[in-house]
Parts: sequence; structure tokens; C-alpha cells
Amino acid sequence: MLTSSTSTTKPSTGTEAVVEHSVDVWSTVSGKWLGALKGHVDGIIDCSFSSDSRCAITSSIDLTARVWNLEQLSLVAKLDGHTGAVRTATFSTDQQRIATASEDATVRIWDATTGRQLATLAGYGESQPTIHSVRFDAADRQLLAVGTAPTVWDVSLERRSPQEISRLVGRETPWRLVGGQLIENTVASIGNGR
Repeated sequence: MLTSSTSTTKPSTGTEAVVEHSVDVWSTVSGKWLGALKGHVDGIIDCSFSSDSRCAITSSIDLTARVWNLEQLSLVAKLDGHTGAVRTATFSTDQQRIATASEDATVRIWDATTGRQLATLAGYGESQPTIHSVRFDAADRQLLAVGTAPTVWDVSLERRSPQEISRLVGRETPWRLVGGQLIENTVASIGNGR
């Protein structure tokens, strides 16, 4: 399990307080604290696991996302290039790529191992400045980005038309509240496409 925190330490020397933003890693079996992932210089907005739970990715107000090795509690890659807060990030199913979504109205695709940026997907404009969620499909052939309306890019990262989108996917929200608990949603199809 991952939890993010911000702590402030006021040194006794009278110097300026130190603010630290970290993600704590916990064992879901024992409840034991395993260590902290440190490096973000501003608030952490989102955390997600790779499909094998060996890695995690964090996104932050500091304009970056960071990939972490959870077994070694070490930084794998810093994903730097957005010009707005990074709201969310997700691994592809095969764990080879990462998609990040930012308040700069772009989605960026990264190599999950090297942190090299592979593509920038834009086109949201001022009417839809923030993308709230990104998700690869199960076959890693399409990427769904959700802001005000869903947009889907195919594997070659070309943008689909609104008509194609309505045939392919429904609006996807990563979580819903059921009986006081957050439950992960799945992508549901809408329209006459299937």
C-alpha cells in the first residue's frame, strides 16, 4: 500500500523550515512500514502500481512523475517535461510504457524503464485544460484520456474522432464510491459500436 505525506521540520538553529514530500510504502500483509520514497519537491497528487506491483509511479504538483522500484525503494526514472502539475499517471499493461496527464492539457507517453519521452498528445485546448485520468486498454493498443470528454488514441497515437470514441469506449472514472469504499471502475462500452 502507498500513502503520500508532507512533513515540515523546523530546525533548532533558527533557519528556514524544511518541507519534505514523500510516499510511504506499507506491507498489506503485516501492516508494517517498509520505507519512504523521497524526491518530489511539491505535493503528490496520485500514486499507482505496475501490474506486477514491483514498481509504482507518483505524480506531483512539482510538474514531474517519478517511477519507483518498490523492492529496492529506489528511483527508476524522473519523468520531466510537463509545464503544469501532473494529475495522474498509469503503466501500460505490459509495463513498457507510462502515460501521464497534466494541467498543461497534454498527455505524454514515456518509456517505463528509461524515462525517455516517446510522444506528446495534445489537442485539449482551453475548453478542456485538464485531463483527469489516463488508462491503457487491456491489449495496450489504445489510450483513453478523460477530461471533460473522453478521447482515445490508437497504438500509433493518432487521435480518434468523437464518433469513433463513442463506438469504442464509455466515459471512464478510475474510482466510484460504493458503500463508503472506493471501488475501481472498468471501462464500459456505450453507443451502438459493440
